[in-house]
Amino acid sequence: MHKKYLHFWLMLLMLLTTLATANNIFEKGVALYKENKIDSAISVWSSIEGESAALHYNLGNAWYQKGEIGKSILHYEKALKISPKDEEVLHNLSVAQNKRIDEIEELPEPIVSKVYRGFLQVFSSNGWLYAGTTLLIGSLLVFALFLYSARNKKRYFVIFAVLGILGMSLFVISFVSYYSVDKKEFAVVIVSNVYIKNGPSEKEKDAFILHEGTKLEIQKAEENWLRIKLTDGKIGWIKEDAVSKI
Repeated sequence: MHKKYLHFWLMLLMLLTTLATANNIFEKGVALYKENKIDSAISVWSSIEGESAALHYNLGNAWYQKGEIGKSILHYEKALKISPKDEEVLHNLSVAQNKRIDEIEELPEPIVSKVYRGFLQVFSSNGWLYAGTTLLIGSLLVFALFLYSARNKKRYFVIFAVLGILGMSLFVISFVSYYSVDKKEFAVVIVSNVYIKNGPSEKEKDAFILHEGTKLEIQKAEENWLRIKLTDGKIGWIKEDAVSKI
């Protein structure tokens, strides 16, 4: 067998073996969870390399059972990042959020801004990219028909132009979606409470206090401090080890 093909089959075998091993470990964690061995289940699930909505969903459930609301919300949010429309994750996240101490109201958002953001989130940035690529490939196929067909040239050219413009538009939307939505970093407070400072130093004055489970946006990092923003518009600095990134 040619070395190139041998290498391919070896890589495929390794991938299948890794997936099978991860699945076995996951199922072991499920069995431990059903036996109410929560700590052991968390330990087993946490040893799995890679990300999946099912993994984070189960970790969220396990941490909730232990009363660790911050870590529970963290993993539900991670599950939603992978599977945004999962109803079970959305439900359990809502239940966990009801246990939070902090009630932070969102700033009113203009209708135009809300519609714009909702439109960008119809698909992920990759989803917009794939759709744009599909349309561009379609436009190239139609262009080939335009070149080699003796009839309907005008119709083929119009279809080619429309598909090309739509494809390029979706590429632009993908770019905007990535920088407006996907690139934003969020985190969850995982300690019982933490004082938010006016600057990146313990010597700075306290601005306000947050409790576990609160979600926040990371705007900037400086040494072991993070500049954060809440949905109500408040801004401050928090110690990096007080939160975990989604």
